[in-house]
Amino acid sequence: EVYAADGTNADHRAVLDEIETTRMTRSYKMLVMRAILDSGRFPGPIALVDLASDIAAMATRDRRLADDLGLTPIDAKRVKALLKKNAITYLSGEGSGAHFRFKDNALTVPLLIGSPHLDAVADMLREIVDWRLEAYLAGRRVKGDAGGMMSVIQSSGRPILMLSAGARERFPRGWTEVRVDDEVLLLNFVKIAVNVARRLEGSENVLAQVLRHWFGAEAGMPGTGFSVELLRDEEGWRLVQR
Repeated sequence: EVYAADGTNADHRAVLDEIETTRMTRSYKMLVMRAILDSGRFPGPIALVDLASDIAAMATRDRRLADDLGLTPIDAKRVKALLKKNAITYLSGEGSGAHFRFKDNALTVPLLIGSPHLDAVADMLREIVDWRLEAYLAGRRVKGDAGGMMSVIQSSGRPILMLSAGARERFPRGWTEVRVDDEVLLLNFVKIAVNVARRLEGSENVLAQVLRHWFGAEAGMPGTGFSVELLRDEEGWRLVQR
């Protein structure tokens, strides 16, 4: 085989190029690669359940990653479902199928198995993954010129959301689709508050249900100080607990 001065051959470059150029709308693919590299079992196979557990641990340590996953609370079972639906489907699917393989609930990078320069390739991959992940997260915060913090208060015995007084122009107005955990709800943004949330197909106000799921029966009661944050990225609005 022909190796370049950096120890790579055509197969190595194919994998490196895929990770360096793949389109990122969320952090999922880079988190999968970081978990594989950190596992000590690169280039695999590594079980999806182990990837999910490692990524859940990363998100627990880094709030930016938790926000991007959009899961509250973070747990390995929900991360596993998210990865299988998104990153794993892409990495092992059409367009990347020659570079990654998902079989028996485990992910492998078959082109790198048995490589005599595996450590060098892993180091290069790690640099790409770390760079792309940090660039994505930094860019995502730049897009954060909309939305902001909202306090959980009570009105007529039910928890609602009060918009930050100094940043109300940053919030949408009227009925707006917002991702909450793993579903999309319609939230009604009025001048200073959100007091209604509905599922896309339904008329029931589920805002109190959502807030009590996150914060318990005391959601919005005086002295509790609970809050949420409305974020905006390439996929739209998301609501996360703080």
